Order: sequence, then structure tokens, then C-alpha cells
Amino acid sequence: MYDSLRSVKFISIILIVLGIIFFLLELAAARSVSLIGLILFLIGFGLNSLMRAVRTELEKLRLEIAELRRQTKEKWK
Repeated sequence: MYDSLRSVKFISIILIVLGIIFFLLELAAARSVSLIGLILFLIGFGLNSLMRAVRTELEKLRLEIAELRRQTKEKWK
């Protein structure tokens, strides 16, 4: 499960870097703003933020499940 989160993090970093590169190349070459670069950057940043939130929620669920297991073991002893 965490392996897929790592691959999404890698993809988001690639999108952020590509967005920055496209933006800077377009800015240097034509002295205009690259919409593709901005869109790639925003998608990568949003994906990175989403994965951070998913990781936090999965950690909360893992802790809740561990607490429930502990409570059921105590109840049945």
C-alpha cells in the first residue's frame, strides 16, 4: 500500500520539476508565461498535497485499528 504512495510522490515531484522547467524555458525564450508549465506545477503540487493527506489519514486509521484490537483482546480475556 505504501509503495503506491511512493510512486505517486515520485510522479508528483516529476510534474513539479517539469512545470518549473517549462515555465522557465518559456519565460526565457519568449518572455511570456507558460500555461502548460503552470498547470503541470499545480497538478504536481496538488497531487503531493493529496498524498500527504492520504498518508496522514491512513496513519490515523492504523492507530485506531491497533486500539480496537487491544480493546477486543482485553475484553475477551
